[in-house]
Amino acid sequence: MRSTRLLVIALSGMCMLGCGRRPGLNFDCKWVPDTALTVDLRNKGHVKHLLDDIRAAEELDIRYRDRMAGYRLVETFGIVSRHGRQSGVKNSSVDRQAQQRCLTTLFRTIASTHGVTPPDIEGVRPQLGNRSFDFPVTIPVVLLLVLTLTRFVGWIRNRFDADEWAAQLLASLLGSLFIPTIVLGVGWLWAMLVEVIRIGNEHVGYRERTESLSANFLVIFGIAVAATWVGSALNALRQRDHSA
Repeated sequence: MRSTRLLVIALSGMCMLGCGRRPGLNFDCKWVPDTALTVDLRNKGHVKHLLDDIRAAEELDIRYRDRMAGYRLVETFGIVSRHGRQSGVKNSSVDRQAQQRCLTTLFRTIASTHGVTPPDIEGVRPQLGNRSFDFPVTIPVVLLLVLTLTRFVGWIRNRFDADEWAAQLLASLLGSLFIPTIVLGVGWLWAMLVEVIRIGNEHVGYRERTESLSANFLVIFGIAVAATWVGSALNALRQRDHSA
């Protein structure tokens, strides 16, 4: 029951991610309504607005490329998905030309609207991957890890007696290898789902920026290995005290 409530909370939080998507997204590479603002690249608020514009431009670019490539695009609950190609064969050269033409045009429009240059936009663009501690992704993965480790330590406590230290050691070794790997594998799938909801398109494409997420998951992996051994050691000490 508790795990069900956590799942509902996590899914509700994911649904809220879609509320921040820009209105007016289309499949024709037409720029969306935007506030006329002269951007000061030294102002964090202005840079944030510019990053939101770049994110919207990339989504318009992906949608336009897919349409030009002959995909049948369907939007369900605000998320675009591809359902086969109408032409039967994807023309890669047309796809690349459409990408270059669309994204370049959109970036020029953004630059004109906000008083910056296309090189300024390209200079800010890498910051889209700087998500630091991504709460919608990391928190559910940590909760899953805590739940899994709790069940694992409970299993060791009920499965082995105090004098079966060799078996406990082997189980702890296997657990410290498999539990973090499986949990983080599920975490990557969860991260992909969150990203699809966040951008509103199952075609993530070149927007799969996972540098900061990889760093978070590496930390979680190290914590998971250490927590498995600490939990097993504390359980062994409790069993020894009870048997003494």
